[in-house]
Amino acid sequence: MPSPELQPILSTGSGNLLTWIHRLRFRRAFTGVRATQGPGDVSRFVQQSPGPVLLAGGDGSLREALTAARPDQPVAFFPAGTASVARWDLGYGRTVSGWRHWRTRPMHLGWIEQGGQVCDGFVMMLSAGPDAAAVAGVSKNLKRWSGPLAYLTAMIRALLAPMGAIRVILPDGEERMTPQVIVQKIAHYGGPFPVAPGRSSAGIGFAVLVWRGRGAWSVLLGFIALFLRLPFWRHWVERIDTDGPVRLEAVAGAVAVQIDGDPAPPLPLTVVDGPPRTLAYPVGGA
Repeated sequence: MPSPELQPILSTGSGNLLTWIHRLRFRRAFTGVRATQGPGDVSRFVQQSPGPVLLAGGDGSLREALTAARPDQPVAFFPAGTASVARWDLGYGRTVSGWRHWRTRPMHLGWIEQGGQVCDGFVMMLSAGPDAAAVAGVSKNLKRWSGPLAYLTAMIRALLAPMGAIRVILPDGEERMTPQVIVQKIAHYGGPFPVAPGRSSAGIGFAVLVWRGRGAWSVLLGFIALFLRLPFWRHWVERIDTDGPVRLEAVAGAVAVQIDGDPAPPLPLTVVDGPPRTLAYPVGGA
């Protein structure tokens, strides 16, 4: 990617930004910097930029950038969020130490349709149920200081609250009833947990994870078994791989929805594949 054309965005909450900015200045890799103040800022800046954009931030910022980008507008991304899952999909693991060059790859997003119109998209996952309620109820201050602990605390509160019922309609017309469902584009969920091995945002299709039980204990044990990849995880969770549209409907009670760690449009909705975007990311040692 031609460095002089990059338009950088530095998302609030990005880790170790000063070091990153100094390195970019040394390499003369940008023409200006804009810091974001809240949701929607990244989308607006990408839409206003005539060419490639360079983003340092978390999963939510990456989702905003890619869903707002035009098909011919590459997005360069440096994972720097408080609990970035994208870095696992890109092969970094827990840390991003530096780079020698940029690598590009296609990013097949999941798109959300309501009333036949696309209303939003996601890079990594969409879920409905207690985990989405936890995302909506997480303390922003606690998340900033101790990301995993913030989600754990909010998840316990969500499991103690009344649960709704979700109807999952698969491409072949088959239906499932569940209190919790996750539609995965990538292998990892919540950071290092490989809940859908073999999945990547570089490819099309989804892994639909449907909880078999109904109560709080079933949901909790399903998450534990899935996160730890216990041999009997399929007793609690069914995995369905599909390339077709997946429809989610709320049958009873209030059902929260989240995409890539942010609250999402309410049910009913349909998840579909769409044209890929182009992502560039740094690789190699510092």
